[in-house]
Amino acid sequence: MKAPRFAAVVLAGGLSTRMKEFKPLLPVGKATITDHAISLFKNINVNIFSFVGYRGDDIIYG
Repeated sequence: MKAPRFAAVVLAGGLSTRMKEFKPLLPVGKATITDHAISLFKNINVNIFSFVGYRGDDIIYG
C-alpha cells in the first residue's frame, strides 16, 4: 500500500452551549460524528490527527 500523501486534522473538543450537547459525540446514523469523520479519512488512506480537549477521554476511549 502506498504511503499517505495527505493528512487531516479532526477537531473534536467542543461543547455547544446553545445545543447543550457535546458535539463530537453527537450521533450520525450508527456512529458519532467524530467516528464518521475519521472513517471517511481512513477509507481514502489519509493520515489522521485528532485534537481533543473538553471530555477528551470520552472521545478517545469511547
